[in-house]
Amino acid sequence: MDSFANDIQVGGRTVKNVAGLDVTRLMVGSMGELGILHQATLRTYSLPEEVARIDLELKSLDTLAQQITDWMISPVYPDSIALRRLGDAWHLEVSYFGRSKANDVQVNALKNSLTQIPDIQIIDQRRSTLAEHFKHGQQSRAWQRKSKALMRIIAPPRDLTTVINTLAELGITQLSGMPAQGGLFAGGPLTLEIDEKILKVLNDCGGMRMWITPPPQTPEFSNAPTPIASAFDKIGAPCIAPFAPVQSDWSFMQKIRQTMDPQGLFNPGRFLNGEVAQ
Repeated sequence: MDSFANDIQVGGRTVKNVAGLDVTRLMVGSMGELGILHQATLRTYSLPEEVARIDLELKSLDTLAQQITDWMISPVYPDSIALRRLGDAWHLEVSYFGRSKANDVQVNALKNSLTQIPDIQIIDQRRSTLAEHFKHGQQSRAWQRKSKALMRIIAPPRDLTTVINTLAELGITQLSGMPAQGGLFAGGPLTLEIDEKILKVLNDCGGMRMWITPPPQTPEFSNAPTPIASAFDKIGAPCIAPFAPVQSDWSFMQKIRQTMDPQGLFNPGRFLNGEVAQ
């Protein structure tokens, strides 16, 4: 429902049910900035019989993007790929969700593909329930809740390796993410110099960083130019601009916002209004 109380019905039973702008994804992703979701029809899936997880150690990330592409168009096709940095080594968790026999087929296909890749080694493989798999994921991400500063980085999957190597060169070792989707979390001792270098790399590849936990306010950040730092948030506390670099579609999204909610009744949002967008 928009700000004029118009009831908007979108979506459908088919996979391809839109031509042009996908209003369903737009409304869900807006998190209340464009309207109110008062009814939703969801598709459900049966729980998998088991989860087969294979832990891989990578000597280098140079061929990671191409390797994931090769897997995604072959019988290997993983259901989940997660990247983590453990000490000085990169670890890739490849998971399959389904029946035991079906998982066996894909796991064997993965092992066969690795025989031709000396830079990737299997260090562990396990079978678990979905609940156990989720618990393992929560434990592996525990560092994110303890990190003094945490950012989420979104970049084209083909360029994510460049972003990761840049972070590693800057001394950021707390890293994890989903490389197939181009998503990454980075935490640790983040400084203005590091943030500026990250933004330069993201600007070159068309990526964006979002602060989850901004670093403690220091004079270094307070005196930074926009978009690195903004003056004050709504509760009067100094903060860093949550989204940067500025994206090419923000002006278009602002026009949609103005059309859907010209009176500003809904969630004010974090970057479609205010100083950061300006």
